[in-house]
Amino acid sequence: MSKGNENSSKENRFKKIISRLVNTFNQVASQQQLINEQKIMLDYFYYEISDLRSKVRYLMANSDVKLPSIVQTKESFNYQWNKLNFGKNLLSDDDFVSNLKEIILNNTNLPESWFRGKKILDAGCGQGRFSYGLALLGAEVIAIDQSEYAIKSTKEALSNTSSPFQVIQHSLLKEIPLERDFDLVWSFGVLHHTGNTYKAFQNITELVKPDGYLFLMLYGEPPLGNLASFQEQTEYNRLRNLTKNLTYEEKIKLIVDEKSEENLHGWFDAVSPMVNDTYSFEEIKTWLLSSGFKNIKITSPSTNLHIICQKEGELNSIEKDKLQSNEILQTV
Repeated sequence: MSKGNENSSKENRFKKIISRLVNTFNQVASQQQLINEQKIMLDYFYYEISDLRSKVRYLMANSDVKLPSIVQTKESFNYQWNKLNFGKNLLSDDDFVSNLKEIILNNTNLPESWFRGKKILDAGCGQGRFSYGLALLGAEVIAIDQSEYAIKSTKEALSNTSSPFQVIQHSLLKEIPLERDFDLVWSFGVLHHTGNTYKAFQNITELVKPDGYLFLMLYGEPPLGNLASFQEQTEYNRLRNLTKNLTYEEKIKLIVDEKSEENLHGWFDAVSPMVNDTYSFEEIKTWLLSSGFKNIKITSPSTNLHIICQKEGELNSIEKDKLQSNEILQTV
């Protein structure tokens, strides 16, 4: 082969390589464009589903039908506080108890000195673990729960403290017969199980006195882009569907086999109840603002919503009414 032919052959091979690279680049660019378009559509569907879920919840909550899922959830928690009143992050967990005061302080962003002598409502007290912690901080605690076994457990826990307390069996979906003078209303992981989260929210928030505080922990929707949160929610849903028609004993066996006995209580709590509503921070913030709360802050990086906020003071409320009256007069 002559020198010229050899050079021409190399040049053709080089052109073919360049052509393949260009084609590959174009294909990758086309695929990336398709991925970007699909992401835009998925983001749209994410917000649509969140909005639709919210609307469906309101429609279901206003129905007079006693849904089986709500009945089952109530029964599940009564069973839980009777038979599974032990485990990680409960009062039987020494590490949890030793850190309990710190957990409350971190969630509320309030100093330890603030709690002494304050009147605090634990709305949906469960085993009484946070009622106990609030009492250790020196607060007067009033604890409420619908479960008879939760009431029994909370009374036992609070009897081991020196703080004054009261424990009441009552549903958060019914008007709560207490004075509206609480320095703090605390509700950890409860409202989203009621079947009418907004109604329960209204019933407890109206008990916060002016300048008092409200702490809520609610299940949060997985944030966009947070793959771990989506995987976590998918695992919860998988186990809920797998166990929904099992007896409690069968559920316990399956959870222990898959997640270990040490983590039984936490997984049972998340999987067994059929009502497990999730919320965006934006929706809950709207509720809080419309109910007269300010200084709304998230206190944990968790997917679940840990929110502390403060009710507007009497003076602020009066000034707000005057401002609204002036605006009305100016438009007349």
